[in-house]
Amino acid sequence: MNSKSLINKFRTLVKSEEKSDNEVKHLSQMIMYRFLSEVERITDERNISRKDLAKRINVSPSYITQLYQGTKKLNIETLGRLEKALDMRFEIKTVETNMIEIGNGADDCWDEKHINILMEKFTRPNSIFYKVMNKPQVPNYNDMEYELPADNYKHKTA
Repeated sequence: MNSKSLINKFRTLVKSEEKSDNEVKHLSQMIMYRFLSEVERITDERNISRKDLAKRINVSPSYITQLYQGTKKLNIETLGRLEKALDMRFEIKTVETNMIEIGNGADDCWDEKHINILMEKFTRPNSIFYKVMNKPQVPNYNDMEYELPADNYKHKTA
């Protein structure tokens, strides 16, 4: 094996590991968002502000903001504080990765009620799902097609 092919194999291996690491980071962030989505649902129902939630779990309001923005990681201790402060309990359930959990996961029905619950999670402007799904995209002006408006103006001639 020559050095060039060895270098190429090494680069392929490194890229594969980077992809795997990025996948794990993405999965962990999605788990965090599922927890935060439930916290958000409960605090919305109970009219608890994020500032009040921060007081209840003895953290700064900016920490709560950073959690929802994904710049800070949600840890087990904070989950425990949230359970105590909100007088509730998180339930853990495993599902196959090819299954989509709808509603509370009690059944696998795609009935109207569960579809509406899912749609509400994605369309509520202050929900974490909405914010993640509607991040502003930087337009690529080179790929855009432009249509010039028709000339609807008549030029007056003297």
